[in-house]
Amino acid sequence: MSIHSRRTNYLLAILCFFIIGIEGKTQTVDFAKNSIYFELGGNGGLYSINYERIFFKCINCRVGFSYFSQSWGFSPGTIKTKTFPITITWSSGHAANHFETGGGVLIGTEHRYLNSSNDFLYDIFDITAFLGYRYQPQGEGYLFRVGLAPFLPFKREYPWTYLSGGISLGLHF
Repeated sequence: MSIHSRRTNYLLAILCFFIIGIEGKTQTVDFAKNSIYFELGGNGGLYSINYERIFFKCINCRVGFSYFSQSWGFSPGTIKTKTFPITITWSSGHAANHFETGGGVLIGTEHRYLNSSNDFLYDIFDITAFLGYRYQPQGEGYLFRVGLAPFLPFKREYPWTYLSGGISLGLHF
């Protein structure tokens, strides 16, 4: 073997060890990309069932659904509400503990059945935000969220801003 080919072999061996060393140091366990969770309060209204997807390292996009019916003792009739929270949130933090903030919209309908001649249908279009804590370890498993969700209604009977608290429990996979 010539000196030239030995140098080339040594250089290739050193380069391979260098690449393997860098590769081993830069590998990290990523978060599972999908989540399904139940949220009580929060961005969906009374409650919501949600699907969330991580599109970038710390950017989550969420779509949810809620349907509930309510009757008031002091008011005749029933109110049936369907909502769809759509949000984008940003998470920061290390390991399993994260600060989470973001915003989006709450769209839906509210149908008020007062009596046979007095039914009202309202469109729901609210700007919403989220500010809270998220527990989500790396890999697959459980997730937990808690935080505040302010709403700014557009096209609503009640034009004032209001604040909701929310708590979520689900799985990420």
